[in-house]
Amino acid sequence: MTFLIIDSQISVIADIVVPQIVSFWGIALFVTISTVYVVGQYLIFEMVKSKIRQSKFKPSHIDITEKFVTVIQYILAAIMITAVIEVLAMAAYHTDLLIVATTISYGLAIILMGFLAWRLFSWFRINKSLVVLLYGLAASTIIVNSVATILFFDIVLLEKSDLTTPESEVIFDTGYEPGTTKEIIVQLQGYTLPIFLLLIWGGTIILLRNNIYRIGKIKFGVLVTFPAVYFLAFYILLYPTIYPDSPITQAIDENFMTTFLLYNGAGIIIGILFGLGFLSVARFISHGNDVRDYMSIAGYGFMIFGTAGITTVLQAAYPPYGLPNVSFVGLAAFLILVGLHHSAISVAQDSRLRHLIRSSALKESRLLGSMGSAQMTQDLQNKIIAVAKENAQLMEQKSGTEPSLTDEDITNYLNRVINEVKQKGS
Repeated sequence: MTFLIIDSQISVIADIVVPQIVSFWGIALFVTISTVYVVGQYLIFEMVKSKIRQSKFKPSHIDITEKFVTVIQYILAAIMITAVIEVLAMAAYHTDLLIVATTISYGLAIILMGFLAWRLFSWFRINKSLVVLLYGLAASTIIVNSVATILFFDIVLLEKSDLTTPESEVIFDTGYEPGTTKEIIVQLQGYTLPIFLLLIWGGTIILLRNNIYRIGKIKFGVLVTFPAVYFLAFYILLYPTIYPDSPITQAIDENFMTTFLLYNGAGIIIGILFGLGFLSVARFISHGNDVRDYMSIAGYGFMIFGTAGITTVLQAAYPPYGLPNVSFVGLAAFLILVGLHHSAISVAQDSRLRHLIRSSALKESRLLGSMGSAQMTQDLQNKIIAVAKENAQLMEQKSGTEPSLTDEDITNYLNRVINEVKQKGS
């Protein structure tokens, strides 16, 4: 993540720091980042595949997906190695490498997010769950954004020269003529990004809300509030267009590099915060429950995707900063697919179990209010817990995903409900 963030930040200001990145140390840093990418993506992918093999349940078609992603990752690694060799041996690189890497990586993300959206919507039709719906819509929005990104990057990069050298002009070209296809693509890319983030934000809030007793109210407040930083940064970026004559706009124009870094950094921060939401819940799920690992996978997937998805190669800088991140988009999508599918369904099942426990306790509210012995309370608890466990097993068989609630979680939640019912009765 450290090297990806460095690569991402340099990529958005590559046209401003040309003397620094074409120097010996600039090239050395790019080679280091590229090496970390090639080794890191291999290790991450192998660990995720190992977890899938150890899992009690395998999502359908996961074997085919694994093999497909494996081939794509080897191709992207080969492109990265080729770019490094060309930079070191030729003091130049073929610009087409950026086009091919962008198309393949984002194309993989489109396929994987399409599969994830289909799986989540299929589950939603059977069991209505808001968190599943929000994540399904988010996956669909990522597809639209990825298509727009491929078209936009390819259109701009195809206008560049075939070879990029240290003397090549580095231009951050995002302009377009009104009424052109390019304008539609740019606007589509711009609108789908905040929509995707809002949907993920909503789904993550629900995820954390259902587990607030696990992570604590303070951490919950921090994790659901700080993503607003992104939208603040987005507004700052648009501020010069909305208020072109204000003193703030003049100050921004004088140091626009800071604006780009803040905007890009905000996108990275929101991805990290989304990931921390999943990791915070995963920490409190018992060892041995597959959902613990799948939530961690989803969390790291969102962290990487937040950084990789905000990175650009439009400048075609020398050396090609941004290429490692762009090449990571497809693998990040795979982590989200593997982790989010199980996590979202597990959270939905947790919600259904909590609803079942609460409704069962409320049905027995009169009995609870008149209980005179601890034995009667214990008998009722055992009855409700038995029903909850039976339903949990049925859900697990039907979905292939375990609920994250343990026997202890079910008992603790039931005790809280019973206490609420008794307090209302008194």
